[in-house]
Amino acid sequence: MVNCSVLFSTCRPGISSAIAVASTGDVYVAGTITRSLVPKQEDIVLVKHNAAGVVQWAWVYPVAGGQNSHDRANAIAIRNITGGTEIFIAGAIEPAV
Repeated sequence: MVNCSVLFSTCRPGISSAIAVASTGDVYVAGTITRSLVPKQEDIVLVKHNAAGVVQWAWVYPVAGGQNSHDRANAIAIRNITGGTEIFIAGAIEPAV
């Protein structure tokens, strides 16, 4: 489960849908958080934990706006490259109707 209280002052629980571990031991968790029920807003979230399990950073899509959106992460892949890590997330983005 994604603990969205790390990211926002108030929010509903989230669901972790994919986890990837880098060669450094860092753990990347992709999932979906529900920020509000009315209007319903679900966002994709990516959280990086270090090898000790401490949250390093979090990224949320959509970054701005997105009212009534139903966005979900379904899978994650990582690739180590010189100077960092590339992160790929697969999922669904459903804009407001």
